[in-house]
Amino acid sequence: MSDAASAGGPGTPTATQVVRRAGLAAAWGTAVLQGRCAPDDAAAAIVGVDEPHRITGIDPDPVGWTVALGRLRGRGATVLVMVAPVPGDVAALPGPPELNRQALAAGAAVFADGSPAAGLVPRIDTFGPAGDRGVLLTWAAESANGPVAAGRRPTVGEADRALAEALDEGLRRLATLDVARWRPEAATLHDDLDGPVGIRLPPGFPERAVRLLARTQRMTAVLDLGRTDSGGAVTSAEAAQRQVTLDGLARVVRHAQAAAWNAGAEAGR
Repeated sequence: MSDAASAGGPGTPTATQVVRRAGLAAAWGTAVLQGRCAPDDAAAAIVGVDEPHRITGIDPDPVGWTVALGRLRGRGATVLVMVAPVPGDVAALPGPPELNRQALAAGAAVFADGSPAAGLVPRIDTFGPAGDRGVLLTWAAESANGPVAAGRRPTVGEADRALAEALDEGLRRLATLDVARWRPEAATLHDDLDGPVGIRLPPGFPERAVRLLARTQRMTAVLDLGRTDSGGAVTSAEAAQRQVTLDGLARVVRHAQAAAWNAGAEAGR
């Protein structure tokens, strides 16, 4: 499972790349369940350049996304919703506790409604000799206490507004603490992009969600840059304030990114 499509290079995917795969599964899976695309097309888009994904817990033997989506549809599922939990930010996880723990450890999970509701948690396994190591993504499906409640996931419009407000406030704070080289990059965060880089989205995906996804992609890159040094903070109090601001922005960005990936699930709300 390489990550050429997301410019991550070969090797084990980063947390950001795992979240992206969960987002692709939610967006394309929902498109299949709503009849907007064929299962084979969705499976190809979710897997991309990876080794074929395996989904366990759907059938007695591991299956691919084409079969898995068919089985979920047969159970009455109408949407897939992605969640990217981190410690202290797990309210969207529906349970049970062990499934929540697995999702938190993985950094992402996808939940399907239907009977029973299900949670799919990604697991990365390595194979092959040293120097020629490959990775394989397996999704373990487990029964969930329910789907992700609509009230626990913002709409695209709500997330877009929350992100804009967080950026206005957060960047003002960072401007007093960070080195000048940060400011030109931060100044571009409100710019709309043509679309998120390296991501193929399903037919009918809302344009506002495309723009929001692009903005969160840019913001994630800038936050990663911000964590590489202490900026212009020169005292421990300034460094602490800077970290609190970065953490707050990261939380809003995660929620906005999830809202964008889950845009197809808004139809039933």
